[in-house]
Amino acid sequence: MKIRFMSQENAERLIPHDSMAIISIVGKDSPPRKLKNWKNRLYLYFDDIVMKMKDRKEFDNNDANKIKEFIKHLPSDVNIIIVHCHQGVSRSAAVAKWLNEYYKTRDFPLMYMAFNPLVYNVLKRNK
Repeated sequence: MKIRFMSQENAERLIPHDSMAIISIVGKDSPPRKLKNWKNRLYLYFDDIVMKMKDRKEFDNNDANKIKEFIKHLPSDVNIIIVHCHQGVSRSAAVAKWLNEYYKTRDFPLMYMAFNPLVYNVLKRNK
């Protein structure tokens, strides 16, 4: 499995095919999604925060469960998972880091530390 994380802008430029899946993450300050023709997609809404903040949606166990159920039910011909958030730096990187560990791939950059620790830790803890 290949896992890639990127900005919303770059994800919207992709031409999807059946061997690809996308996890689309937007938050309060994100522009509307412009994703078309994705057969395998998961839409999530949470903000890029690491602790509770008024009027912001934090990543929680419910979000983690949605990701886990989504990948569990992907068709067997899917071999690329794209994860995007607004900038493609923090939230999407955290999900991609966890997915790389889940699939035991070595695609995630070893020295990359800008991933959102809340998102990553909730995914790691959630069973």
